[in-house]
Amino acid sequence: MTLLARLIRSYNRRRSEFFGKYLSRIGKLRISHANGSWGHDLFDDLEKLESPQSFQTIFDVGANRGEVTRVFLRRFPNAVIHAFEPVERTFAALNESLGREPRATLHQMAAADVNGTAAMRTGLNTMVHVLQDSLRAKQIGEEKIVTCRLDQIIDKFGIKKVDLLKIDVEGFERNVLLGCSDYLKPEVIRYIFFECHTITELASSGIGHTQLTEINSILTARGYRFITLYTEAIAIHEPIGSYNALYGPLKLRLTRPGAPLIG
Repeated sequence: MTLLARLIRSYNRRRSEFFGKYLSRIGKLRISHANGSWGHDLFDDLEKLESPQSFQTIFDVGANRGEVTRVFLRRFPNAVIHAFEPVERTFAALNESLGREPRATLHQMAAADVNGTAAMRTGLNTMVHVLQDSLRAKQIGEEKIVTCRLDQIIDKFGIKKVDLLKIDVEGFERNVLLGCSDYLKPEVIRYIFFECHTITELASSGIGHTQLTEINSILTARGYRFITLYTEAIAIHEPIGSYNALYGPLKLRLTRPGAPLIG
């Protein structure tokens, strides 16, 4: 066997081992194993970087009725979850669901960059309440809500570290981050998971979709780095979608072997 033939055979063997480890195929369906790549599941990705038992404090900003809060409680057994939901009717449902949960602290307020009050437009869909007009919901009313800065919440409760900050506030992610002030750094708020709708600004629309590049500029200036992106949905007729981005500290380390990490 020639040297070239041996090299090709060795390459094909390693290639087969790699795809056998990280990919499987059922008919025409190819399945990528979450343990061998990033961006499939938030909890799988976080578990590659940190032990779930190590999470002590999580902020769920835009908790709605508490569906995600319940998942946090289940996946992070030692964590206290601070859930923020400003709309009265939705908060009532959140309180009904989690008001007796000892590890859940519920706040009827919107995290923002100022303390005070604001007018929130409410929609028929309880999943869509925004502080400004939106293309995605029929507006049926306006409600006066309380706003708060997260740095005030951190001080009030004497919180030393927020292991995960989840933000889903329909275009006001930037305001939430600005309200963290000097606490917006990986030493205090370790991981940030937020919704975004476009990569850059849309020239054709004045609607306040969260832009990944804008949030990226804020976070990288504070010592964070982009980890991965999760795609939930894409629009048919507009260059927008529903995405979630995960950011974390500049230097990462793996808690288990297998996940791709360069360097």
